[in-house]
Amino acid sequence: MATGIEVDVSVQAEIAKVWIDGKTVKIAGDGTGSASVPPGQHALSFAVRGAAGTTYTARITAPASAKYTHSDTFDDAEFDQVLHWFTV
Repeated sequence: MATGIEVDVSVQAEIAKVWIDGKTVKIAGDGTGSASVPPGQHALSFAVRGAAGTTYTARITAPASAKYTHSDTFDDAEFDQVLHWFTV
């Protein structure tokens, strides 16, 4: 049986929800969280909210093979959501 690989995420936004393969990743007060996944292809999705003109950043910080960073500025909708495929 394959062992799980720990995937670490970080998100900096006023309000954020993060999922890996549709399962909620609990985000701590410092904006970090993690989930264990089997080897293979996975989906990171996140939804963020913040004031127009402010920025947000979401990252996969580990493992190195899956590192990812997405930053943007909120527009008048004050909401964004992203889907990113990654492999571990």
